[in-house]
Amino acid sequence: MMHRVNIRVTGYCSLTPGEIRLRIQESGSLAQLAALPGSYVITVEDRERVDIITSESFAGQYFFATTSEGIFHGPSVGPVFRASGISWRWNFRALADYISLGHVIGSETLLSGVQRTSRGTILSWRNGNLESARTVPKSCRATAGGSAKRAIDFL
Repeated sequence: MMHRVNIRVTGYCSLTPGEIRLRIQESGSLAQLAALPGSYVITVEDRERVDIITSESFAGQYFFATTSEGIFHGPSVGPVFRASGISWRWNFRALADYISLGHVIGSETLLSGVQRTSRGTILSWRNGNLESARTVPKSCRATAGGSAKRAIDFL
């Protein structure tokens, strides 16, 4: 018996959730989804897993927190924090960055336990474990006639 898979797109993606479902069924891979045109987050959820895919050109904010109860995610820190049930603790490193630089660096947030997703990333939550895979941006891929040796020689 097949179980229900929920697919949600936040932002603009060139495919609809139905088309995304077909792509996943056809290829079995999520990596291709991060390279689609647009600035988006795709979430794929069922009883056994949660996948969060951010596009290579994603310019928005999307957050997550993990606990023994699961992974909690969304476009705002507050709702993710409240849903997760984690205790309030300042992330002092992020707070220092904010005070000195005027913004938080990387995937950190001011709240310890809540992180921001990075662009071109696939986060996979399965059986209490979080795995992160970074896709290679198109701008860094070898093109016709390109090679690592040519890149090194160019430098």
